Amino acid sequence: MRILIVSELFPPEFIGGYELVAHELALRLSKAGHQVAVATSPLVNHTRDPDEPGFAIYRTLQCTWVSLHGGEDQRFKIKFVNLNNIFAISSIVEEFKPDRLFLFSLSGLGAYGIVLFGYLVGLRPMVYLGDNIFMVSDSDTAALRDKYYDVFRAREAMASLRILAVSENVYLETKTAIATPIQEPVYVPGWVEDTIPPHRRSSSETMRFVFSSRVTPHKGTDILIDAVRILVERGDRNFQVDVYGGGLAPQFIQRVHAEGLSAYINYVGLVERDEMVRRFAEYDALVFPTWQREPLGLVPFEAAAQGCIPIVTAQTGACEWLTEGECIKIERSGFGLAGGMQLIMHMSGDERAAMQARACRNVRRYFGASRWFPRIERLISEPSNAVRTMTPRMARDVMFTITRAWNP
Repeated sequence: MRILIVSELFPPEFIGGYELVAHELALRLSKAGHQVAVATSPLVNHTRDPDEPGFAIYRTLQCTWVSLHGGEDQRFKIKFVNLNNIFAISSIVEEFKPDRLFLFSLSGLGAYGIVLFGYLVGLRPMVYLGDNIFMVSDSDTAALRDKYYDVFRAREAMASLRILAVSENVYLETKTAIATPIQEPVYVPGWVEDTIPPHRRSSSETMRFVFSSRVTPHKGTDILIDAVRILVERGDRNFQVDVYGGGLAPQFIQRVHAEGLSAYINYVGLVERDEMVRRFAEYDALVFPTWQREPLGLVPFEAAAQGCIPIVTAQTGACEWLTEGECIKIERSGFGLAGGMQLIMHMSGDERAAMQARACRNVRRYFGASRWFPRIERLISEPSNAVRTMTPRMARDVMFTITRAWNP
């Protein structure tokens, strides 16, 4: 089967787990014998793509949030139809001739228009919903969305979209944003690379916590500092938190120093994903006080698979999959996180080791890549009932004409 993957970023350019999953699935589908191509935006922080076995990367798409110039037309391009991207995808479809269109993060590509284009050319678009890529942020954008549906007659295209959702959280948020009937999803969780063996370090008296994510407030770095201060004030000082990740590191480090917490919080930096997965085995627990709308979060699964107990905001997508025996679910606040960390610190050694072993065993058993990839492959390969109503060139010309005539 010939599969075209579309993602606004693609490694080595990435922000988080969404782009990494797109890359991993491209590799796995290629190794399974499928012909794979990827349409994405140009490199920004790197000079060249690594040599990828088995699939081509077309870096011809325009990711508009990378370079915004404002204005009504720009907002329309971001959310609805970016004609540059329709033309680029049309050219790729004519050259590559895919059987399936597999969509990932499209927030800066004109997500609605890409779905419509795929529908018109009979590719049965399928989306891996790792976040709400159809987000509508205000009433003006919602009104523009409804006008888009009417002018392009696009409701049927949205209704045809096949959805693989990482959590009910993200599906319900997306359903509200789209505001027209869509299909019920197939739920697919995050998964872990079950070929990396767990290798627990020997225990020590100092509790070792790890934070691994973007160093930004919405991921909980301010809450982490608050929690550490609370623990120190309570007299619980026999611990260390190592922080990994890129983002607003200078501001974070400055606040740690200003709060006098440098003895307890150590900023390590950014490491490669595989190396980070291995390092989880050196820690007792992961702190992940991310925002409540976190669609999933791959990090808690990767940490748990190495016997590192996740302490996670209770409302996140990850907590729809992980049980109380595999993680500690907290209120998203400094006091909530401090309580979760304190629970780990005051467990007996045997109790903590038992929970670590249970988290490792269960996550590897139920969330291993070898369990979930075959299911995704089967869903992609299911016979399509999509009908090709236009050639790629006809579809792009129609969308161009309507857009220019409407001029939103």
